[in-house]
Amino acid sequence: MGDECSSAGDMQTGSVEQPPAFLSLKELTDRSARIAQFKLSVFHPWDDNYTYSWGTAERKATALKCLLVDVNDPTCYCHAE
Repeated sequence: MGDECSSAGDMQTGSVEQPPAFLSLKELTDRSARIAQFKLSVFHPWDDNYTYSWGTAERKATALKCLLVDVNDPTCYCHAE
């Protein structure tokens, strides 16, 4: 009974906890990246295939890359891997 989303008192008074506001991608910092929420869209995803040396062997790998675009300000974007 202790893990309920809201108490009966909250329902009677009509107080509802509001979700945190989304930050603009302009506000992305080392700290905000850990605790903030951003509303982003994935744009132009692609597979980046590459080879690298591991000791004497050559290996192949793939990384998914894309641009993350702020849905409220498309001039703000970053590269993601």
